[in-house]
Amino acid sequence: MQPFTFNFLKPNTKWMSSFTQLNKKLRVSISYLSILMLCIVLTGNAVAQKNKPLKITLLGQGNFGVYDETLSNNSGGIGLGLNIAYHLKGKVHPLLELNGDLFAGTKEAIVNQDGRIYESKSQMGSIYAGPQFQLSKRFFASTTAGVSFFNDNAHLGIRPSLGYQFTPNGHWLLKTSFTHIFKAEAISENPFGYLSLAIGFRF
Repeated sequence: MQPFTFNFLKPNTKWMSSFTQLNKKLRVSISYLSILMLCIVLTGNAVAQKNKPLKITLLGQGNFGVYDETLSNNSGGIGLGLNIAYHLKGKVHPLLELNGDLFAGTKEAIVNQDGRIYESKSQMGSIYAGPQFQLSKRFFASTTAGVSFFNDNAHLGIRPSLGYQFTPNGHWLLKTSFTHIFKAEAISENPFGYLSLAIGFRF
């Protein structure tokens, strides 16, 4: 005679897997929400400090994938950015860049020869810092380095940028950046590179 067992005491692996995925998404969403809240606080602080050397720029940008292990999965996207520069008397200023981006694509399950699935990049947050160079009255450039967060991991990256202030008062500007993320893919450790085109308002 087979012993009687209570099926409801057995762990539901499907439910536990769904709960784990939901928990990861919640953690990522909370991280991006924290960055957004920080952006709002710093922007409000900038409005109250119009004549201070701290210059804050709010940007909206479009992203275009250039190279990746699975480029079709992360071919493009949109994002928000916050640039914080401390303007000194010279032409070189320290710069902090905060970004939150969403990437779209086919999101296909691409499998390598070992049967492992490459992870796509849907949400990304980044913190970069470095020098900003005032090339002329309206042109500026920067070279920053930092960390990009996606798929529950932190990845080192670099980001050269070039900008142009197209209004006389310097409030509105255009900025193009190229971000290179080292070892962006956990399986192959190949990099991920994308181009960003942004329009911003400097407070």
